Amino acid sequence: MESRPPASSRRGEDALDDALGKMLRGLAVALAARRAAAFVADENGVLRLAAHRGIRKLHARYVRSSLRRAVEPRYWAGLRDLGRAIVVDAATGTADLPPLWTSRLAVGSYVAVPLVEDGALLGLFALELERATTAQLRLATAIGSVAAKEIANTRAARARAERTAQHEVLLEIVRDLKGTLPLPELLDTICRRTVEARALH
Repeated sequence: MESRPPASSRRGEDALDDALGKMLRGLAVALAARRAAAFVADENGVLRLAAHRGIRKLHARYVRSSLRRAVEPRYWAGLRDLGRAIVVDAATGTADLPPLWTSRLAVGSYVAVPLVEDGALLGLFALELERATTAQLRLATAIGSVAAKEIANTRAARARAERTAQHEVLLEIVRDLKGTLPLPELLDTICRRTVEARALH
């Protein structure tokens, strides 16, 4: 059975997805993109579909199902090192991302906008269009930079909240140790509090 993240973590993800969705919509309109998708990478390089525009629900499910494995490392490293929006098509020789984004949705060429912060690739905007001007690519790069900061800030805030919650649980354990509970009840309380603290990771 697949483990689900804590409710607070899911709420943070939802808020992040909403923010990325707004940026993606604005960028899609500015570039007159036919379809667009926002992907967020976890620490293992596995993507999830955070937001999309112009993609039918069925196709969105297909795209989500294609993201169960890490992105091809060479492609990911290339985007990270480039650090700016590029047009990806058959002529570039760049690997497709993800497979069902290009094959199932019959995408020919698209603009890939790496979301890079502090040398780490945190995600990607992919927008389907035939060609893009230099000004449009600059705009996409600028919005990608804002989106990357949003992801980094959201993760930092979540990590701080988790640490604070863990410290509170540990303080409660210390208070229990100073109390006058019978030993069996004290051990049971410590075990319960420890489980609560570990669940916050």
